[in-house]
Amino acid sequence: GHKPIVLVGGGTTKVGDPSGKDASRQLLDEAAIQSNIDGISQVFSKFLTFGDGPTDAIMVNNDEWLSPLRYLDFLREYGRHFT
Repeated sequence: GHKPIVLVGGGTTKVGDPSGKDASRQLLDEAAIQSNIDGISQVFSKFLTFGDGPTDAIMVNNDEWLSPLRYLDFLREYGRHFT
């Protein structure tokens, strides 16, 4: 009776790469992010059943709660100054 939760980083995709590289990660537009999420969903669909049933998997996008907080804007602006 478990319910698998697949977390995709649609929100964190909008933040540049803080790994100390000389060049920031190229930011993707909404269409490219959605295309990536669709591809991830297809891969997980081979192993999990997504739906509304009690044991069906759900896919959650962290953009759903990060964007309304404007946290991503903060990370994009100030996160590059921290490692």
